[in-house]
Amino acid sequence: MIKIDAWTDYVCQFCYIAKRELENAIDATGLKDHVEITYKAFELVPDAPKTPSMTTIEGLSKRTGQPEAEIHKMINSTIERAKGLGLDYRYDNMMWQSTLDAHRISKYAQEAGKGKEYQERIFYAVFTENKFLPDHDQLTGLAEEVGLDGEKVRAILADETAYAAEVEKDKQEAAEHQVSGVPFFIVNNKYAVSGGQPQDVFEQALKQVAEEEGITPKPTLQTFGSTDGNVCGPDGCSI
Repeated sequence: MIKIDAWTDYVCQFCYIAKRELENAIDATGLKDHVEITYKAFELVPDAPKTPSMTTIEGLSKRTGQPEAEIHKMINSTIERAKGLGLDYRYDNMMWQSTLDAHRISKYAQEAGKGKEYQERIFYAVFTENKFLPDHDQLTGLAEEVGLDGEKVRAILADETAYAAEVEKDKQEAAEHQVSGVPFFIVNNKYAVSGGQPQDVFEQALKQVAEEEGITPKPTLQTFGSTDGNVCGPDGCSI
């Protein structure tokens, strides 16, 4: 088994991109049945607000000291790259926000076997729907959408100590590995991939580890003709 520890934060523009690049690499290498991803918590801005007081653009401007116009220029290339991966980044109404509660619920989601679904839903909620994660009603609703128990989620959110130790442990592990930024991936406790790398970089890492572990990838079928050819299925036939 190829085990990947992935440190990410839900407001990190490159984390969502890297997540998709990694997933595409896993599919392309035929290693889907041999990869296990564990998502680790990382807070880029631990003191970010828990009430909606400024947009992400305003927050980045304040944090970097650069005018908002420059921030817009910086993120334009990221928006285009995301679009190429089928991700719709919308910054106009994206809020500068704390992600601590979302990370705590992530720990519960992983315990409940919904970690993968939760990660995808939260990233989409922030970057496309511009949800505000510190809003407990919004976060609970998102958690329920992926099959988590809403009452359990509310209980966790009401208790600031719930899963706080697990989140802190992730941060300590990141510090031990000298992780200063995300995304950051450690493969089989042996190889590190830092930043929003393109798909081929993830493919190289996966193939190398697979070879070392004696894992045979599932062969990828080559398709001839169009993918929308006339076919019949349980619900009828295409026209």
